[in-house]
Amino acid sequence: QTIPNNWQPMKHQLPVWSAMQSGVKRAALSWHRRAGKDSFAINYLATCAVQKPGVYWHMLPSATQARKVIWNGVDREGRKVIDQAIPHSIRYKTHDQEMYIELVNGSVIQLVGSDNFDSLVGANPIGVVFSEYAIANPLAWAYIRPMLAENGGWAIFISTPRGHNHFHRMFKLNEEAPNWFCEMRTIDQTWRADGSPIITEETLAEERREGMEESLLQQEYFVSWEGGLQGAYYTEEVNDIRNNRLGFYANDPTKYAMTAWDIGVRDKTAIGVFMAHPQTGHPILMDAYEDRNKGLPHYIRKIRQMPYLFNFHFGPHDLKKTEFTNNQQVVDTAFDLGINFEVLPKQDLGDGIDNTRAFLQTLHVNENENTLHVLDMLGGYRREHDDKNNIFRDKPLHDHTSDSADMIRYAAQSWDPHLLSTTGGRHYAAFAKKAVGN
Repeated sequence: QTIPNNWQPMKHQLPVWSAMQSGVKRAALSWHRRAGKDSFAINYLATCAVQKPGVYWHMLPSATQARKVIWNGVDREGRKVIDQAIPHSIRYKTHDQEMYIELVNGSVIQLVGSDNFDSLVGANPIGVVFSEYAIANPLAWAYIRPMLAENGGWAIFISTPRGHNHFHRMFKLNEEAPNWFCEMRTIDQTWRADGSPIITEETLAEERREGMEESLLQQEYFVSWEGGLQGAYYTEEVNDIRNNRLGFYANDPTKYAMTAWDIGVRDKTAIGVFMAHPQTGHPILMDAYEDRNKGLPHYIRKIRQMPYLFNFHFGPHDLKKTEFTNNQQVVDTAFDLGINFEVLPKQDLGDGIDNTRAFLQTLHVNENENTLHVLDMLGGYRREHDDKNNIFRDKPLHDHTSDSADMIRYAAQSWDPHLLSTTGGRHYAAFAKKAVGN
């Protein structure tokens, strides 16, 4: 059986194919819609799996998308995508539920989602495709990168742009980096096997007639970084912060700081550290921290180790729920572990989002890896989409962006610069006297 199976790279796909086969270990491809990104990637992955036995992952933002696009997807010639790329003649066993294929040479190919990346324990992949990376959870790459570094594995990131987020930052940081292949391709730079354009001027004209906004058309077909994510709540506000209020702000150890928390168990816990601007009193996001599958002691230790003079810690209303393990409210457990929370009242979600927009219009951001991640999450926080009726619902999609967005919403709900003043408000013991250790 010849691999690729009944498939050849198109002219515009050959440079990255050749670069990766020649030893390049990382590729970031910002290609336009319908440029054949996933078709290229799954066929390259299958080729590598035949050439070198090992574990290979094709990762989409969610496992549901992986099943829809690759496992059950059909190409323009009517073939199942997974069967074209990985014919049954080279398979030993197929596991439908796990979207997991064992090859006769011992390789394993699995379709996975970045929404549940830390469940992929025990594997040691040597090749990973990150599809639609601009809307994927960037923590998946942080989790997988050490594995590939250890075993000399490769990674390919494919996506159309979705604004100045983690994909944009990765692309720009590595454009000239050794061992990286970074490439942008618009509709003027891609062709079918017969030399005809993949997207014609007639197609563009039809998209415009049917109501596609020009900014979205530029993003999807001309790979412009200047757009945002359709249905996103805070695109304008986040772009304004990036352009006007993103910089370096020193921590004055004589001034108070506060934290806002979104506490999750199965979801992430996201924490933001805020101070007041010395001239305007506007909020500054100084630092942030998030993780998942950790207990309260872990997060409290992290906060206590930060070099800030904390006066307040704010958390959501569900801090008052009772835990089954000790029949105690979470806020009391936190107190026993060393932190005093101010518990915010429950707020209507729509009102909270409107309040957050106003908060973001004055928010400054201290530029570091943690706060840039929060901006990325805010930029990706969006409405649910009704695929059947092709409309956005009036409620947020719950995904990897939700925790940071909720944390900022709680910060907006609690923000009052007078609380961080040495003269305004009351002094508050931010850390409980019962605290044990650091």
